[in-house]
Amino acid sequence: MRHQEAVATSRWSLRGSYAKEGEERIGKVGLAYRFSRPGEGQALRRETEATLQVTRRELEMALLELDARFQSALTRIQAATPPLPFKGFDLSLKAISLRLSEGKERPSEALPIRRQLLEAQAASYRRLQAAHLLAAELQALTAEVNP
Repeated sequence: MRHQEAVATSRWSLRGSYAKEGEERIGKVGLAYRFSRPGEGQALRRETEATLQVTRRELEMALLELDARFQSALTRIQAATPPLPFKGFDLSLKAISLRLSEGKERPSEALPIRRQLLEAQAASYRRLQAAHLLAAELQALTAEVNP
């Protein structure tokens, strides 16, 4: 920003040209000065300051948004129950299959039990996924950035 302002308000410049006319080569070097228009410098400074204020405000808003995301993730991870895996899934399915093969249970009775087991397993995976997402978000929000 400040560099662009300095370039725009610069009054001095160095100019040069090179040409070839027949067998002659001509090089010209000159110095130029540009007179400012009335109020040009002040207008440029006001524009630069306004742009800097907008950029600062956008930065403040972005920082507030990141802080809100961090606080939200921190609150959610503190309130969440620890994701415990559903360990008895395979054994339970085998037990139902065994009862079916021995004829102690009918398929119409075993189907709802299998559905409940699958729903419990899916819920366990969803809780685990949610915990990993929260942990990843907290890690991303607190990680150091090395440019």
